[in-house]
Amino acid sequence: MSADCYVGATTGAFKLINLKEERFTNAQPLEKLKPKEHGIVGMCFVDNSQTEVLTLQKNGDVNFYNTVTGDYTKLFETENTEAGGPAKAIQLTVNDRIVVAHENGHVQIYNQEGSPQIGDGFEAGANLNFLITDPNNREVALTGGKENTLKLWDLERKATLWSMKNLKDDYLSLRIPIWEANGRFVKDSKLICTTTGHHQIRLFDPKRQRKPVISLDWHENPIRAISTCHREEHVIAGNNCGELALFDLRGKIRPVHKFRGGSGAIRCIDAHPTEKLVASVGIDRFLLVHDVDTKRTLHKIYLKTQLSSVLFSKVNSLTNPIKDEEPEVVTKFFEG
Repeated sequence: MSADCYVGATTGAFKLINLKEERFTNAQPLEKLKPKEHGIVGMCFVDNSQTEVLTLQKNGDVNFYNTVTGDYTKLFETENTEAGGPAKAIQLTVNDRIVVAHENGHVQIYNQEGSPQIGDGFEAGANLNFLITDPNNREVALTGGKENTLKLWDLERKATLWSMKNLKDDYLSLRIPIWEANGRFVKDSKLICTTTGHHQIRLFDPKRQRKPVISLDWHENPIRAISTCHREEHVIAGNNCGELALFDLRGKIRPVHKFRGGSGAIRCIDAHPTEKLVASVGIDRFLLVHDVDTKRTLHKIYLKTQLSSVLFSKVNSLTNPIKDEEPEVVTKFFEG
């Protein structure tokens, strides 16, 4: 069963959203879910066809949803998270291998059966907040965290390609603390845009320097969610106060306009890559869909539980209605 949006909840519920009818369906029974173990911390599509979705739970379990069959099943368990801390991020790298990162900084690559592929993995630094792969080169990943500097990694060689250098001390000669909350590759992956727990949006050019080339202070709350969108050199970011805005990265970083409707900390944003649509979720339990250009709130759907992740399907009922026919897609996982 395909959906317009796929939403992960802190309870572990995986929800399929129909925007046209403003309704949702839970992909699995909810009775046995334990939020401290099964809360969803990350999601990603398997490939460009978007017929398969991977979800990562806090306890490290990787689950798989097939939009053709409607099955939502456990794919494999990752390494013991008791020593490594809760799982934090999941991404796809080359040859459809799965990258899983933990809060303590341990990063491991698995095949589809759950077998580690690069020995013991590698360490990206403690208090890791995020890991995201380069959409134009999935062998490269970006990581960062609290007192964990921004780094670019070669996943095959387990080597650092670039790392940020912290800003100079403030006017009181006090060290500026590091708190990289999230990040994205922008401008065909030539630049990196990050958000921080100290309410900053920063732009990095790894080929030029290690310090940010531009930085903007935006309000006074941590900014934990960011997404690229259909507008080139623009990003959409949301903070812990429910404020969501579009930012222009050309020249100085500047806010273009705000989107209304949010009332709780925003945890995840995903914008359609070619259409003027953006979806956001957070602890206020609502899925919000806005028009990026006009700021208009198109949909506001109550999903009953605090939300942590969202994916916006390229094929959806708002832009190109899904036809009721069998998709001509060969699934990559569980073949045969």
